[in-house]
Amino acid sequence: MSTTTAPLAEAPSNMKSAFTSLKTKPSARLSYFFLPAQQTFSQNPTESKPTLIVFLNGLGLPQSSWIPAISLITTSRTSHPAILTYDRYGQGTTTDRDPLDESAVDPAHGHDALDVVHDLHQLLEQIAWAELGLESVEKLQLVLVANSIGAAIARLYAQEYPKTVAAMLLLDSVLANSDFVSVWPDPDAPGFDNMTLPEGVTADELRLARKKYGAVFHPSVLNKEGFSRKNLAQLLPHADQPVLESVDGKGVWLTVVGHGFETFAEDGLKVSAP
Repeated sequence: MSTTTAPLAEAPSNMKSAFTSLKTKPSARLSYFFLPAQQTFSQNPTESKPTLIVFLNGLGLPQSSWIPAISLITTSRTSHPAILTYDRYGQGTTTDRDPLDESAVDPAHGHDALDVVHDLHQLLEQIAWAELGLESVEKLQLVLVANSIGAAIARLYAQEYPKTVAAMLLLDSVLANSDFVSVWPDPDAPGFDNMTLPEGVTADELRLARKKYGAVFHPSVLNKEGFSRKNLAQLLPHADQPVLESVDGKGVWLTVVGHGFETFAEDGLKVSAP
């Protein structure tokens, strides 16, 4: 696992910034940040596996967006487990594209969430050995902290690799089983009754909301990563299934945090079609 220096902004002084090539995709490099566990951090005596916190990005923000949160952890606590962030292919400081895109019929949708999950697993296998001296990610217990589509990646990872994830913190999770248009009533649908609209809401406003959200969030919309979301609803059709199995064989500890309704509405008004 070869590494070279990567740009680093406002991070703990002992946070390592590096690039690595996955053994499964040796022609491309991924950028990652790694912060060792604070020396005073001691594992719970009942836990036989060390903890690794892994931050998973959304589509819009790269790994550097986690630096303020990580800095807060390191300055407000006397101890903490090891921490990892990374930029997916075509994101942030990872300028290489996913090699899968080269042979894809549509390179703009060259790889999907399951491909991202497999890449993450391979990265964790290599990080476990190179940074922690462990022969496999199975020797760790993972805590996944994820934003937006990163939350879907976290769920898929825990599903694909059971008994590796101890806990997940999902922040403003993507609606994995939605096209982001049908969440709004269609005023042009047969049988739609304008009288059912809330006071102050018009049919034209609904049409505009559907148009704007579709233009920005619909699974068919392109992104810089070439990360296809077209099949995300098939990969994660249910919000509460399947039951995820934790390191101890029980359920994964799960915390979900989202915008307050008023804040979400205010942010929603800022969304504009390209």
